[in-house]
Amino acid sequence: MASIHTNSTGRNVKRDWTIVEAVDTTVAAILILSPWLFRYSDTAAATLSAVLVGALVIIATFIRDSVARAWHSLGTLVLGLCAIIAPWALEFSIIPNAVGTHVLAGIAIVAMAAINLWIRHLDPPARAA
Repeated sequence: MASIHTNSTGRNVKRDWTIVEAVDTTVAAILILSPWLFRYSDTAAATLSAVLVGALVIIATFIRDSVARAWHSLGTLVLGLCAIIAPWALEFSIIPNAVGTHVLAGIAIVAMAAINLWIRHLDPPARAA
């Protein structure tokens, strides 16, 4: 999948999605559907958390070209951490399906954000002289 963004010269440039963005979107979609897939939709806090975090990750991924790449990665990192702590912060930690889904999705989102930050900051692309 490709997206169009405006580069520093004002031109629209087509940019392909990376594996990080594909994984983020897939994990977020599964997180959104998880209350119904894993049968915990009767718990409002768990359902709201899954849908909200998943939707925000998808939105962040689709608007990644309109914000600085580092902000996108930091934002998804924070959202992944929110997913991990949500079962205890929102008091639905007694529901194994909700906890497992949130923690696993959160770990995947955090891992993808860390990889993206590492690629962008520790291994910057070479610049033309």
